[in-house]
Amino acid sequence: VEGSVVHIMKALASHPSAAQSLIEDDSLQLLFQMVAKGSLIVFLRYKEGRIPLHSIQLHRHAMQILGLLLGNDNGSTAKYIRKHHLILPL
Repeated sequence: VEGSVVHIMKALASHPSAAQSLIEDDSLQLLFQMVAKGSLIVFLRYKEGRIPLHSIQLHRHAMQILGLLLGNDNGSTAKYIRKHHLILPL
């Protein structure tokens, strides 16, 4: 079931209005948080042998979905990212 959900999410993320839909219910912010904050934790725990490879794969899928959303965006995501400070400049 999980694999099917991931494939559906990837297909939906390819649609130009997908990001706008995720913005409306704060799902985009949750996806950003999962990818940004989870990266360090997931990979560190995997190296320590504390989580299975499956968790790494789910995290990779989340990053791919986020990449598809940003790649197929009509500009609404950039405004949302700036407004909610989801990516901070270095």
